[in-house]
Amino acid sequence: NASFTIPQLAGQYNITIFANDTSNNLNSTERTNFNVTLSNSAPQITLVQVSNTIFPLEAGIRYVDVNFTVFDSDGASDINLSSAVLNFSRTGETTKQNVSCLNISSSTNEINFTCNIGMNYFDVPGVWNVTVAVKDNFGAAAINSSNSFTYAQLIAMVLSPNSISWST
Repeated sequence: NASFTIPQLAGQYNITIFANDTSNNLNSTERTNFNVTLSNSAPQITLVQVSNTIFPLEAGIRYVDVNFTVFDSDGASDINLSSAVLNFSRTGETTKQNVSCLNISSSTNEINFTCNIGMNYFDVPGVWNVTVAVKDNFGAAAINSSNSFTYAQLIAMVLSPNSISWST
C-alpha cells in the first residue's frame, strides 16, 4: 500500500507495480498509466487607483503612485508576485515602466500591489494612459489599460541671479 502526490505537470504518467512475497518471489507484470490535466483560471485586475491630476514638481520628479488589486479564483498563491508591471504611455512619448511593484497586502484570493513612476518636470503635459499587468504561475495574464491621469502644465519660473535691478 503506497501513495504519492501528483506533480503539477500535465501529461501522461506510466506506473509499474512490483510485488514480492516473503520467499522473494517477484512479480512486475502490472503496468498502467493515467493522465493529469490541470485547470487554471486567469487572474483578474479588479481595481486600479491613480490620482486624476498630477502636478509637476519644479525642477524635480513627481512620483505617481498606482495601487491595484488582483483576484485569482485559484488562490492568491497562484499570482506570480514578480510579474506585476506598471506603465505610463502617451502618443509620441517614451513609455515609462516599473517592473518592481510591491505586494502590500493579500487575502485568500486577492493581492494588492503598489507601484510608482517618476514624472519629470519637463514631461509633456496632458493625458497619460495607465496600464497594469500581472501573470499567474501558469503564465495566464491579466492586463488593465482602462485608467489614465492628466499631467498638468508646469507653471514656474526660475530666476537667476536672485535679483534684478532696473536702471533709472
